Amino acid sequence: MDQVVARLLQIDQTAAQMVNDARTELEQTKAAMESEKESFKRSYLEKAKHRISLLEKEGDAQVQEAFSRLDQHNQKQLQKMQKKYDENHKKWEDEIFHRCLQ
Repeated sequence: MDQVVARLLQIDQTAAQMVNDARTELEQTKAAMESEKESFKRSYLEKAKHRISLLEKEGDAQVQEAFSRLDQHNQKQLQKMQKKYDENHKKWEDEIFHRCLQ
């Protein structure tokens, strides 16, 4: 009978040790998974920030290009207007003067 009790105690201790070992392994696995999750999160955020930065630079370049085209267009229009003025201002002045006299 004592041997049976001793054997049951030994089995209980072994089982308790196995449960403790499993709990320890579970906690270590949880910690490793949490660490890996944070690593993935940091990596994803870094990639996202990098992508956003690239898109902002691309957008800035497109805006600058659009402003440049608009500025060139405006300069051409101003040159056309100046040319038209240079060619016609005397005629316009005379016409305005004659209309005022009528």
